[in-house]
Amino acid sequence: MVNTQNHAARAFYLKCGYREFGVLPDYAVAGQDELLMGKQRA
Repeated sequence: MVNTQNHAARAFYLKCGYREFGVLPDYAVAGQDELLMGKQRA
């Protein structure tokens, strides 16, 4: 999971082949969303 406000972490995971596949609103901090990111195993 990556907070939508954490642009550096989001870019890092995308660069490493992860993709965004879901959003959890207000999961860790009220008013902020968390992105679910995953990577398919080889």
